[in-house]
Amino acid sequence: MGNEQLSRWYFNQQSGNCQPFIYLGMKGNQNNFLSQQMCESACSINPCAEGNPFIGVDGRTQTCSASQSLNMCPSSYWCHIGADQTTTVCCPGASQNSCNLPMSTGEGNANLERYYFDSSSKTCRQFIYNGLKGNQNNFLTLRSCQLACQPLDNPCIGQPATTPSGQVLFCSATNKDTCPANTHCYIQ
Repeated sequence: MGNEQLSRWYFNQQSGNCQPFIYLGMKGNQNNFLSQQMCESACSINPCAEGNPFIGVDGRTQTCSASQSLNMCPSSYWCHIGADQTTTVCCPGASQNSCNLPMSTGEGNANLERYYFDSSSKTCRQFIYNGLKGNQNNFLTLRSCQLACQPLDNPCIGQPATTPSGQVLFCSATNKDTCPANTHCYIQ
């Protein structure tokens, strides 16, 4: 009702994100926001199984990326890779060894093909992740699971370099510059 043409935002529960609409100015409800940022702030889904995502100094949820060679999250957080950027955030409770965690399908309806490390068989196996509330034993590819969890034939004298959460850092001929100071890239 009404004859205004006001640009507004609402939270779409089915898609799990905020979308624009035209508000006619009368008989609305509380799912009516002046901006996308206001909508996301009020209605964003928490993909973390425990606690809330990390909030940066700018007051926004800290997003992260599966493609980052180093974790962008603070040391007590881990990068939850969800179905899209809004659910790919820094979640609390980083585990020292994600490979020992049980497989978790999580919640939601995303149907994402993922891999987990089965500690009893010492192999990486495929599973369907629902997109929310999972744990760190959740890898985008079979190879990333194998690199993180399967026994390593260590070519180093001493221990290989690791991330703050204990994951071994890997390099390649095309990615030699990712090694921390005082280490070098060993390629077999």
